[in-house]
Amino acid sequence: AYGNPQASIQAEKMKPFVATVSTTYKGNINYNKIKEARISAMMFFGGELYDITHTKKTYVNPNLSGLVQQCNNAGLPYALYVNVRSQSEIEADEECKALYYIISRYPPKLGIWLSLQNSTSVIVCNKILERYYRYFEKWGITARCGLYVTPQQLTKITWDNFKDRFYLWMIDNMDVTKVDDELLQPEMFEVPD
Repeated sequence: AYGNPQASIQAEKMKPFVATVSTTYKGNINYNKIKEARISAMMFFGGELYDITHTKKTYVNPNLSGLVQQCNNAGLPYALYVNVRSQSEIEADEECKALYYIISRYPPKLGIWLSLQNSTSVIVCNKILERYYRYFEKWGITARCGLYVTPQQLTKITWDNFKDRFYLWMIDNMDVTKVDDELLQPEMFEVPD
């Protein structure tokens, strides 16, 4: 096993994984292969109210309905992640109202994950995240909310203020030139206990 690290892995003892589907994926997912790979849950892009140029748009990911239906038919739970691009608390209110539509239509067993895409100061970002959390309290979903962020995005808030209220799902891309190809997997993460 020393020369071959894969030989020491006991797959039957590993915990299940979550697979994240990209924001632009439109096709069908082969859930038989998903289950064979010991993936036990999915993560879908729910939407965003503002695009990268901060232009307001329809919130819901147009592919979400089909993705959720396929996932439900396969008997797997899912989580949703959404982009937070609000620049003020008023815009955060608008995003949250649009988010409520998605949550009520596609209730995710594994929660809502916020991807912080806004470019305001740490103070304003903290206020925006506080606003989101108040909505989550109102909707009764605080036990199933988290941040889906890169290390750089995490610097946009004061994490110590939120660490006891949000789960943290860190997206930390690796340099693939320094990793054994056989060890690379799709973007998968352990399902929290």
